[in-house]
Amino acid sequence: LIVRGYGLRQGEANLYEGVADQFCVGMATEQGVPLVHIDDNGTFKYIFIKVMKDGGSFLIVRGYGWAEYHDDIYQEVSARLEADGFETECIGGGRIEHRAADKKLKVYGYSQAFGRGNHAKAVEMLKTKSVASSPPL
Repeated sequence: LIVRGYGLRQGEANLYEGVADQFCVGMATEQGVPLVHIDDNGTFKYIFIKVMKDGGSFLIVRGYGWAEYHDDIYQEVSARLEADGFETECIGGGRIEHRAADKKLKVYGYSQAFGRGNHAKAVEMLKTKSVASSPPL
């Protein structure tokens, strides 16, 4: 994976240059839930969701072009997770620009409903965890 940096404004984060064999090597999960799931291409809203069950918790990132609002993503994802016995809390969001063919990602912005996501953490997760682009939410 070759990720080229973008010109960044204050508060933006991106995946810094790095090399890996391929973009989706495998999918990192916690309790069977993919940690990162975003669309293959485009500029779209993303959210951070804190997922809780049995006294433990972990963070997941979701980003989709179909969503008009950040809350659209949260409502869809939280309904599925809560049906499986998880509790959820959206803890922020922003935007992701993802160009899979060029192997580029850019994380920036904020959610009016949930506030600014921790872009540095999103970058860390996108960098170290394989990005799932086809399994369910």
